[in-house]
Amino acid sequence: MNLLDQAAGDHGWRLARTFAFGWSQFWVLNPPVVLVTTLLPRAVMQALFFTMLGRYVGGPEHAGFVLVATPAITLPLMCTVNIVEVIMVEKWSGTFWRVRRGRVHPVLVLALRAWPFAAVGLVTSLIALLAAGLVVGFGDLGRHLPGLVPIYALMAVSMCAAGLAGTALALGRRADIVVGNLLAYLVILASGAFLPIERLGALQPLAWLLPGSHAVAAARAIADDQPWATQVVLEAAVGACWLAVAAVAIWVQLRRARRHGHDDFV
Repeated sequence: MNLLDQAAGDHGWRLARTFAFGWSQFWVLNPPVVLVTTLLPRAVMQALFFTMLGRYVGGPEHAGFVLVATPAITLPLMCTVNIVEVIMVEKWSGTFWRVRRGRVHPVLVLALRAWPFAAVGLVTSLIALLAAGLVVGFGDLGRHLPGLVPIYALMAVSMCAAGLAGTALALGRRADIVVGNLLAYLVILASGAFLPIERLGALQPLAWLLPGSHAVAAARAIADDQPWATQVVLEAAVGACWLAVAAVAIWVQLRRARRHGHDDFV
């Protein structure tokens, strides 16, 4: 094995370990008992609330309209709110300097640690979706899930990218929790999950910028046997843009930390 192959192997090993560490870190910060007794019930209750509210406001048709889009309502719990832990745990522990000085670029480290939030958020959202469907009388929704799960997975990834970007942008202001929750409510409002995007008025441009709206449109198109590929491409593009914003924001914070000689991000 030459030196180039050995270096590539070492780098691949570091990436794999970082990926695995993300899973371990997630369960330390979110133990199964917390997930089962707090986070999952909250996702189920959110899905039930908005679906039943849709049924009350617009009847069964609007309940179905909301139900297909409930992951856009429940995913932000993990993907824009809880995901702040990926970056903030290093700041709280005073160990970000290790990430900053490691051989794997910090942006890649943080991205590899973020995947459990997308994965667990997707699973809890699917459970919430099925629970809401059974309660409001859409028990046959399960037959649509094979085609919808990839769309919801893409939605989870794009929301995680936005969550990382929001956290990185807020570090210098010590407003990570505020930004995470603000993103969550903006996604719920502007994704078209409850109200059609056309009824948002002056807020309609938010739907083009925030993750979730194109994935919601694609999910509804699949459920109605309509063309959906364009919306998937647009959702992927929105997620890529948010990931780029996250990378730039983290780079700025790294430069600030080097300039000040500490990781307080002030």
